[in-house]
Amino acid sequence: MLRVAVVDECPIALRGLAAIFADQADMQVVAAVPSPAHLPREEDGRVMADVVLCDFDRPQCKVTSEANVRSLSASADLLVMSDSWEAWEAEDVLVFMLRTGARGFIPKNATEGTYIKAVRQVAAGGVYVPSRSDQLKEMSGADTEAAPVPSLSPREREALVWIAGGYTHQQAAVRMGVSKATVDTLVARIRAKLGVGNKAELTLAALRYLRSGTD
Repeated sequence: MLRVAVVDECPIALRGLAAIFADQADMQVVAAVPSPAHLPREEDGRVMADVVLCDFDRPQCKVTSEANVRSLSASADLLVMSDSWEAWEAEDVLVFMLRTGARGFIPKNATEGTYIKAVRQVAAGGVYVPSRSDQLKEMSGADTEAAPVPSLSPREREALVWIAGGYTHQQAAVRMGVSKATVDTLVARIRAKLGVGNKAELTLAALRYLRSGTD
């Protein structure tokens, strides 16, 4: 049984999300609480859940968010929820959260199917971050199954890991022993091949390669 916990200060949101997962035969809602401090824990301090969905509605508060993310992700797969995709993307907070330990991000206006898919994906060892195209497909009812990931060259994979890890193109170039212009070209190829545009999507792509051993 997959144990799911939901953290959100809004009682209505808590009730709705809990109902979504309670309807799944293989899922058990172990907690629906207003803050991480209210989550049930084992004697060793670990959260009594396999997946925790937690609302971080103030992406600019990195210090507070980092402490919560590190604490939660140390004992459960953490899915971050927020109303504001634009704020997270503009502040690069999503990239920050993924590096800090979160296993994904989900907009709070996502469909029930997307919530279930995201929870299952992270519980299975994956990372979930929807792209803009994923959201458009979902809204139109189109198939949202991920397409096969195109192959990257060894140099492209190396550049992907450095850039997604927070290094600038110049810093990556120094570590790779190439020029910044070469890194610029490699990143442009990566974006074209993988269909990614922002740092969050690049980070997700890098995590997928590292976890799956692709190529």
